[in-house]
Amino acid sequence: MVFKLKGIFTRIDFHIQNLPEGAVVKSSKDAHQGQGKFVRENVEGEIIGFFSTEHQTVFTHHDSFIHIHFINREQTEMGHVDDLLLNRKEEVMLYLPID
Repeated sequence: MVFKLKGIFTRIDFHIQNLPEGAVVKSSKDAHQGQGKFVRENVEGEIIGFFSTEHQTVFTHHDSFIHIHFINREQTEMGHVDDLLLNRKEEVMLYLPID
């Protein structure tokens, strides 16, 4: 199932993969070279996520049923979400598909 969150996130930790040109990936260690990690607080943006109990290692990681990505309102930063904190004081809307 796909979903979207939109609003102000109290804290979001995310990373990007920035492999050097011509890099050959043969292991998970290779895939994480050049990884940039970021933390933002009280940032407005959107999260697009996927949830499935049947697709581990397909579009979620091997140890999770969820895979989510963030983009800020200005569309200047985006990445894979590692940790997310929501605050009851800030409005965050959850969008789900109708089916």
